[in-house]
Amino acid sequence: MQPPSSDIDRFDPSSLLDGIEQAIIATDVEGRITFWNRYAEGLYGWSSEEVLGHDLIEIIPSEGSRDQAMTIMDALRRGKTYSGEYDVKRRDGSTFRIDVTTSPLTGPDGTMRGMVGVSVAAMRHHESDERARVASELLLRAWRASRDAVSLFRSSDGLVVDVNDAWLKATRLTREKVIGHHRREIPVWQSPEDEERFQREMAAHGFVRDFHFEFPRANGEPGHAVLSAEAVEIGGEA
Repeated sequence: MQPPSSDIDRFDPSSLLDGIEQAIIATDVEGRITFWNRYAEGLYGWSSEEVLGHDLIEIIPSEGSRDQAMTIMDALRRGKTYSGEYDVKRRDGSTFRIDVTTSPLTGPDGTMRGMVGVSVAAMRHHESDERARVASELLLRAWRASRDAVSLFRSSDGLVVDVNDAWLKATRLTREKVIGHHRREIPVWQSPEDEERFQREMAAHGFVRDFHFEFPRANGEPGHAVLSAEAVEIGGEA
């Protein structure tokens, strides 16, 4: 039986992204623009209709930063993220500097679907901090609402920092039994060999994509899942 439709079922996420005062731009794996929000229109001077389907490299980077932009795109295709500044151009040809954070987009099966970046004009330090705070809050809300099971733990001591509701639903564990506990205390791995293989890949690359493993279900039977993971630094801690 399917649940009745509701306003939530018909909600268009692009309307929320158009209300954010940061340029949000998404591309496919080849770098062709697939989303360009309203703030990006004002920041760069191009309407979404003018840029959709075009190569991002042809639209945004200044002549002096094209090589840097291509290097960033290549790193994103390998699963890396980028955060920093570089020079870009407006539709009228004028140039300016932006702060940008860009990450790969992966599907539920762990395969790469494209890339998404959030950018603003480079500004004074205290203004940049406030922008970062707002962006972090928005990303945290999206993370908690995600239908994908997501967990966060510190690499320094292995303690679980947070998990979202989808993770709790998948594992049938409570937040009290997870937060603050060592990750090895959490019954996630059916096979110790899978865990060792995962740790080796993380240590070698700093990220894992499309990792197939088995986990113990509540009834004792093994379940199958696909995992993607990445080492990130938050507040100076990894």
